Amino acid sequence: MGEKLEVLLIHRPRGALPPELLKASIEVGKEIIIKGPLGGCKLLASYTARNKMLIICIVDTPTMDDVIPVVEQMMMVGWDTEIIPVEKSLTALPKMEKALEQMAKK
Repeated sequence: MGEKLEVLLIHRPRGALPPELLKASIEVGKEIIIKGPLGGCKLLASYTARNKMLIICIVDTPTMDDVIPVVEQMMMVGWDTEIIPVEKSLTALPKMEKALEQMAKK
């Protein structure tokens, strides 16, 4: 198996969540933080934007497919999730430079 991917998950509620969905959201969040995400994923960091209804997680995953069960759990309790592959800037910058060089050749 190749190198694991780091993925940024941005969870936003679909609208105003009723108390029963907020309670279910908290329970899902506690389960993920205590037991870890499903599949081969490892939760690296989880943040809640306290002045907004926003949850941000950084997950280490073998494949993008492995984050889907977590996203589906959140979807079932009223949250939509944006999935963004990320990498450290020191790794990404040389790749960006190479892409820019390739663009200049065209």
